[in-house]
Amino acid sequence: EGVGTYAITPQGETTQGNYTVSYVAGKFTITSQTTFDLSVTGYSGTYDGAAHYVSASASITDGTVISYSTNGIDWSDKTPYIKDVGNITIYVKAENPNFETKTAQTVLQINQAAVTVTANDLSKVFGAADPILTVSVTGLVNNETADKIEYNISRTAGENPGTYPIVVFGDTSQGNYKVSYVSGTFTINEKIAYSTVNAEKIEWTKGNLSGMTVTVKGSADDNATFSKFRGAQVDKITVQAKDMVISSGSLILTLKASYLSLISAGEHTLDILFSDGSISVPFTIKDAATPTPTLTPAPKPTSGGSPSVTPAPTTSPKVSPSASPGTDNNGGEGPTGDNHNRMIWIMLIVAAAAVIAALLIWRKRENS
Repeated sequence: EGVGTYAITPQGETTQGNYTVSYVAGKFTITSQTTFDLSVTGYSGTYDGAAHYVSASASITDGTVISYSTNGIDWSDKTPYIKDVGNITIYVKAENPNFETKTAQTVLQINQAAVTVTANDLSKVFGAADPILTVSVTGLVNNETADKIEYNISRTAGENPGTYPIVVFGDTSQGNYKVSYVSGTFTINEKIAYSTVNAEKIEWTKGNLSGMTVTVKGSADDNATFSKFRGAQVDKITVQAKDMVISSGSLILTLKASYLSLISAGEHTLDILFSDGSISVPFTIKDAATPTPTLTPAPKPTSGGSPSVTPAPTTSPKVSPSASPGTDNNGGEGPTGDNHNRMIWIMLIVAAAAVIAALLIWRKRENS
């Protein structure tokens, strides 16, 4: 009962009475009641890392089988797609037992995406080593990384202050990308001499609630000194932003007391770094001064009980060695020993005598 042509075959006796009978076959044709169409859509676009498929559909889906081929000979029911740059011709056919087979063809095409490789502008101070030349790559898609692109980079030779081109180059066609290149500029700046306006010797004592301030001036265009500041180090260890305060007016840098208190006493070096130079500033951290011990006088005994006695300090007072004789204010010679230490001894003896007297009085009362 499918659409098509079928033979109609008559059969019977060839001799029938007064007649000789011959038979001729006929045709029986079954045609479709509706139109059977095939619609096919390809793809053309720029590389985006995604897969793009052929779209095919038949006007009659019931009983229809759609097949695909890339050469018109080998057929498959798997829908072909394209992902990378290129173009593919796709053949499509729709088969249905009730209709004539329909065929069509289309193209899948992906063009290169545009990528730009730009040499980054760089600089250095005269006499310093060149930094590593770098580039920025823009236009990559689908989270692909710059290692997809191959390039070469170099700068024009020269070491005198001035500007030099940074040239980046390579193949313009690289896989899924069409690559363009943009040059950069390498600048060699004159070396700037930086100096401090502080006293020659900078000191900070532990326990001081104020920080340590250093003011730095540049030898050229001092108004730009603050903007050129890049960081600070103490003994080659980077000082964090939270541990210092900077302000303009040349460059005024203050290391906070909370930071300095963690550094051991002794000699240290503060390196202040700029985009075109640096300066090393030596400084000293001192321990806090040791307080002088004080004496507490012996208390009077309390009536009816033991006297409260405060023991004498266990630390022996320091006694300076006697000095050689000198001359007093009236021009005559006088002793120049440490009278202060002598008075301490006298006070200790008096205090001890008072304690002993208090004990004797207390015992006498106890016995009576």
